[in-house]
Amino acid sequence: MEDYEETEISGKSSKINSAMIVNMTLNELWKDSFRHFRDGKYLSWSNDLDTIWTILGGEPEIENSDTEKSYNDIITKLKNCGCLSNSIEVKGFNKVDSSCLNRLQNQKAILLKKALFLRRLQNRQGKGTAYHEADEDYMDS
Repeated sequence: MEDYEETEISGKSSKINSAMIVNMTLNELWKDSFRHFRDGKYLSWSNDLDTIWTILGGEPEIENSDTEKSYNDIITKLKNCGCLSNSIEVKGFNKVDSSCLNRLQNQKAILLKKALFLRRLQNRQGKGTAYHEADEDYMDS
């Protein structure tokens, strides 16, 4: 049987440290998110980001926090920007309506804000990029 590490959060212990599984899952979701972003599939991109939120926002200290409020504010702004879609609808040889392009640009800006918010939260939680601290130079000697 594999070794496990007990982790304690808010006075509760977990018998299994699932950090590797969580990080692998997050990595796959980010890859999907980047693909949907590049392809202009805003509905799928938003769904990818919401799935990432369920992992990062599921931490006990997030509930009813300023972090949760900030995320919900982004969601509200996105809802107020109109329906998300995975493609631009063009009938025949007609040009894309400029109001549609403007809406898509606004949605893209909010989705980028949502993605950056989640990436920064992931890093703060230690589930993303690990930063080198200046006082960790003990190995440089």
